[in-house]
Amino acid sequence: MEVIHQLRTIAWYHTVADEVGGTTPYEVTNLVDEIRATQPDQSNAEAKSFFPYAKGKVVPSVETLEMVESLLPWTRQVFDVGPKIEGGNAPIWLALGGTEEAVRSVLVWYQPKELGHLQASGASVDTLIQHVTGKWFPESVVLEALGKNQPNWVEAAYREGLLELSMELLTALICLWRLSMYRQEGFPYINYLVTGLFKEAIPRLMKPYGLELDFVGYCMCIESHHWRYLRKLSEGQLFDTDTPCL
Repeated sequence: MEVIHQLRTIAWYHTVADEVGGTTPYEVTNLVDEIRATQPDQSNAEAKSFFPYAKGKVVPSVETLEMVESLLPWTRQVFDVGPKIEGGNAPIWLALGGTEEAVRSVLVWYQPKELGHLQASGASVDTLIQHVTGKWFPESVVLEALGKNQPNWVEAAYREGLLELSMELLTALICLWRLSMYRQEGFPYINYLVTGLFKEAIPRLMKPYGLELDFVGYCMCIESHHWRYLRKLSEGQLFDTDTPCL
């Protein structure tokens, strides 16, 4: 099973658990069955165990997603698109695992006019990064910190309450991060920003979805994969099967 499907499943399970007020898979199973029992078309349906979904060991089938959606509207969108935000869902799964074209589309979702126009006009990845991050991460501060053996400035700023991380901003940062890998441009800069969120900011944001460890773990795999790719590139050891981004 692909790790990203495991993440989607865990996030979906925790959304269902939150909706029904269950704290364990056993409670979630019973509470969902109680709701099903009140529905004429599902009162005699076979009980559905939620144990396999709690740790993402099994991906829910389309039938299961639709069944739960009929009882608890807007839960399926968490699995298909991403975590809930005001007015919809953040497409973080596409940001985390989509193609370059998909990642670019998600950036337009983040800022329809500005990022759509910049990309259509051929703006560089560096320009896109500064457009999105400049408000929160001063370029001069980041450039000065890059390459120095000192605590990550982003991590420290978040800890001191100088930065806030929303699901929308995280989705955009992940897009820029992976786009920098695809295009081989601006990676050290955006990687410094994203990895500075690994220790506290991302775990806190993803905790309601049960992904405080797994999400960062997968991001670390993405980062390691790209560093290996760059090393092979510098050594002339790349093959057709090698890709810059997971």
